[in-house]
Amino acid sequence: MKALTGKIRSIGRRIVTALGKSESDKLTYEQLAKEANTSKSSAFRQVKGIKRRNVYPESVLWEHEDGHEWIRRHFFATLLIFGVQHGIGADTLSEYFKVLRLDTHIGVSPTPIRTRLSQLQDAIIRFQKEVEQNYKDVFKEVIGAADETFFCNALILVFMDLSSGYLILEDIADDRSFDTWFEMLEPRLEELGVHVQLMVSDRAKALIKLAVVGLECDHNADIFHGLHDISKWMGSTLGRRKGTAKRQLDKCESNLEKAEKRGANKTIVASKVKQVEEARAQDQAATQALDNYRGTIRKISKTVHPFKLNDNKPRDSANVAKELREQAKEIEILACKHGINDNTGVMKKFNNQIKELVPSIDFWWLYVLTNLIEQGERDKEQLDWAMYSLLPTVYWHKQAKKTKNPTLRKEYEKAYQKALVVFYTHALTGTFSEDEILFWQNWAEEMVGKFHRASSAVEGRNGFLSQIHHNNRGLNSNRLKTLTVLHNYFITRSDGSTAAQRLLGEKPPDLFEWLLHQMGELPLPRKARKRVESNPLNLLSVPA
Repeated sequence: MKALTGKIRSIGRRIVTALGKSESDKLTYEQLAKEANTSKSSAFRQVKGIKRRNVYPESVLWEHEDGHEWIRRHFFATLLIFGVQHGIGADTLSEYFKVLRLDTHIGVSPTPIRTRLSQLQDAIIRFQKEVEQNYKDVFKEVIGAADETFFCNALILVFMDLSSGYLILEDIADDRSFDTWFEMLEPRLEELGVHVQLMVSDRAKALIKLAVVGLECDHNADIFHGLHDISKWMGSTLGRRKGTAKRQLDKCESNLEKAEKRGANKTIVASKVKQVEEARAQDQAATQALDNYRGTIRKISKTVHPFKLNDNKPRDSANVAKELREQAKEIEILACKHGINDNTGVMKKFNNQIKELVPSIDFWWLYVLTNLIEQGERDKEQLDWAMYSLLPTVYWHKQAKKTKNPTLRKEYEKAYQKALVVFYTHALTGTFSEDEILFWQNWAEEMVGKFHRASSAVEGRNGFLSQIHHNNRGLNSNRLKTLTVLHNYFITRSDGSTAAQRLLGEKPPDLFEWLLHQMGELPLPRKARKRVESNPLNLLSVPA
């Protein structure tokens, strides 16, 4: 069927070309058939079809090779982005193509669109299998993050490489036990030729066992979940108190304004003024408590870094653990001061996790040093320059770019500026050529990409899946696999790289261009049947 469609369209384009080359206004069907290398009857049908299709000013453009290729690209790009990636239905897509007046040249009714959507999904899944097979022998070391997400009765297991963002595993499972995780993850790691160096996750027992027993790697607790638990317990309480105090203040100020407008006596006005002052004091106290809480949370976040913010000196896990315990004590004192009971043991849980939060710092420094030694013999001055001058510059630059908190961003930018001054004033910096500086910059960016203290990227992926689910688009196994491939090979970061490119170290084939070669010709337009509306007053006569 696809071959026949392509043949029909090819003959049509040759007929159009022959008509365009002709200097006369009229060509016989026999002459057209000879020019287009087809039969006379075929030429007759094609000319008739061309006249039927070219009803709009732009219609003639779609008859030529370039115009047809543009329509084909537009059709499959629309199906890929809106239909597959964002779950827009075939009926809506059909309406869209009809508004663009493309229904005269391609089949855009819902049925062929659904067929092409299904074919597109199958091709996308096949694409990842082919690419991964070609890169199987390329050894890859990753820092993984694991989590589960639930949608009604569906449980989805997600395992991602944090450095590249590549989804190694994203599939529907019956449960989230260690055995299920290992049975589903181990074959995927073998298929990709991946070795997991470190795994970051929450403190679920199955995930800890997966890292230590199954993958035989170190496990690091996730600061994201620790801070999130504190936020749910204390941050939400202080936030509600702040909101209540602000509403009470607005109410008291409104009552005072009304009393003054209606000319109330001095006693009533003085009473209203006192109420406003008391409400303002409560609002200021609630604001101060919330600011103190947020400041301490920011201090916890600023502590878990391989460099100090104030002087860019390297940190070690022992000092970081000590500071985290001090900051946890500040949270407990603040909670006690404002009468917030820790009934669920949030701070006990956080304190127990500190020893699992900090090993990533020592692990990263060891990884950096090992990588430098493996590159060849280097003197101490060059090692110090790379580790304590170049790395903090690139690290804080990356942190300032990716953080969304404006207060933290300003502090990270200050740390970056300080590190930049040290970098440019270092005696070794001026001795390198541009190519050498570029080499060291790429090395530093690779090293910085290996430091991860949270699995928030996985949580972001869970949020995307949640949005797809709650938009009533559905998340069956086939659709989930398709979305996984799009995440790995189609969605790009600000630098234009895909997750697959960052993992594999080179750019794989372009997914969309590959799909264009796989999907064949567009469906031919069909003339829709005219709907016959029955007339209730036009009744058939009934014999007596």
